[in-house]
Amino acid sequence: MQPLVGMLFIMSLRKCLWTGDEIQQKESSLSKEEGQSVSLECTFSTTSTRYWIHWYRQYPGTGPQFILLSGSDSYSAEFAKERFSSSADKSSGKASLSISRVQLEDSAVYYCALQTTVLNLHQHSYKNLLHLLSIKDNLKNHSVSFMRK
Repeated sequence: MQPLVGMLFIMSLRKCLWTGDEIQQKESSLSKEEGQSVSLECTFSTTSTRYWIHWYRQYPGTGPQFILLSGSDSYSAEFAKERFSSSADKSSGKASLSISRVQLEDSAVYYCALQTTVLNLHQHSYKNLLHLLSIKDNLKNHSVSFMRK
């Protein structure tokens, strides 16, 4: 197995003050080997009865890529159906993205977002998570980094 090293950082938070919706994450760092599982977590609160936690990943030089959503409904991108899963529980205020059998292509910036529906208006409260992963092998070191302007 080759080591897979990951770090999570909080980059920014937007809070929907008039609806009381919020999503947050503590800073943490992760260290995993290729083939192991990893879980990213957010805490959230919402007064809405319908809510969704969206997860995205972004590679350098590209736009965000939708992974999946969970909450009132669930949906996954085709690539995510085998190894990615998510849960969101309003009563505990916890949401997580789990990746099984981590691979090099899982190295990316990961984002979670809270979406709610209030009076048929969609409100978004986004949380940016920086997830740096690198895999080291005998030949080269692959790493992903992110700079915020």
